[in-house]
Amino acid sequence: MDEENVTTKVNALYAALENIDKISPLVPGVVERLRTMSRVHADAAGTTGGMKDIRERLGRMEKDLKEWEEGLSKVEIALKEVGGQIGGVAERIEQVVSGLEDRVKKLSM
Repeated sequence: MDEENVTTKVNALYAALENIDKISPLVPGVVERLRTMSRVHADAAGTTGGMKDIRERLGRMEKDLKEWEEGLSKVEIALKEVGGQIGGVAERIEQVVSGLEDRVKKLSM
């Protein structure tokens, strides 16, 4: 490098020193804020991931609940059918028993 170029660069650095001295007290606060914002952004990214997981779990739970409701509905229908059949059988048994009781009474007389 030639001497004139070096002198120009040194003069520019001295001129910048005045500005650097003015803003140097602000640098630690700015750096601390940047670190804080970095943590906030990292936390926000983690929260976003957590929310995605929660949404997926809720979706699976809703699907499971629908399947359970469908299964329960089928069981209820089957129980009603069986209940109706049992009721019919019970009536027939009562009729048969009543008929047998009448026969026994006739035989006893």
